[in-house]
Amino acid sequence: MTPAVLDLRTACVYVIAADEVDRLGLVLEDTRYDKEGNVIGTTYKANPALQTRADSWRRVNLMLQQFGMTPSSRAKLKVEKAEEEDEFEKLMKAGRA
Repeated sequence: MTPAVLDLRTACVYVIAADEVDRLGLVLEDTRYDKEGNVIGTTYKANPALQTRADSWRRVNLMLQQFGMTPSSRAKLKVEKAEEEDEFEKLMKAGRA
């Protein structure tokens, strides 16, 4: 698989996990019943999509940093600006000569 495909899949996993958390909530309820259908007990657990969402967001964020798409990573880029002489300055120098 190419890196671009993996990047796209990571972003898709994040979107799907975030949707699951939005739909089902942060906590899932598991109710247990006996053979007659009476409630034995209810347990609560964290939605597993929370961990998936967190992991995929971490990967997406790392990709953004790697490509200079966050303010902090952009500040670390060393880009040399080409010194361009202003057209007006050229004319002024030419007039003095």
